[in-house]
Amino acid sequence: MNSNGRNRQFRTIAGASALLIAGTFGLAACATDEPQDDTPAAAAGSTSDLPSDQASGDPVKIGFVSTEGGAAVSLPEMREGAEAAVEYLNNNGGGLAGRPVDLVVCKQQEEPTSATACANQFVEQDVAAVLSPGTSMGPAIVPIVIGAGIPYVTLNGVAPIELTSPDVASLSAGLPGTLTAAATAAQQEACPRSRCSPATVVESRR
Repeated sequence: MNSNGRNRQFRTIAGASALLIAGTFGLAACATDEPQDDTPAAAAGSTSDLPSDQASGDPVKIGFVSTEGGAAVSLPEMREGAEAAVEYLNNNGGGLAGRPVDLVVCKQQEEPTSATACANQFVEQDVAAVLSPGTSMGPAIVPIVIGAGIPYVTLNGVAPIELTSPDVASLSAGLPGTLTAAATAAQQEACPRSRCSPATVVESRR
């Protein structure tokens, strides 16, 4: 890939990453936007006050892995957050480099058959990048996606391929990092460094 192609890919990954973050945390932010009882409604404002910056031109297709409908887990809130982020981006944020985003949603049930079907759908749709808030089906999705030259962006990598592949952008330390941080915090809570001897630390881990 030449330098121009690599730069375009980096810009796509950067824009897709921002979209994924906005979509994932958008619902939480909305939950705190309600005015308090003692706040005048006029002072709180409304979404109708948002500036208009309409995207135009040919849309940029962005794939979105949505975990929905599975027997063990179903998280439609992630998709809803991403759709809200895209709506804002297209109408008020100028789109992605000025072009509207066309979110290509594929629902998979956290099992290999539906996950593989989603990966193939993204390739067939010729998306510019694939976004995943987090899934255990990375080993089924990632090889197909990156094999087609499509960047893969995940907020919370679970599988080793999501955390080690040069063609994957992981926006956090992933599940291993989360578990390590939780274990470290629990150990420090149980035995603060100022009062710990090596023997105490070993005993606290048992």
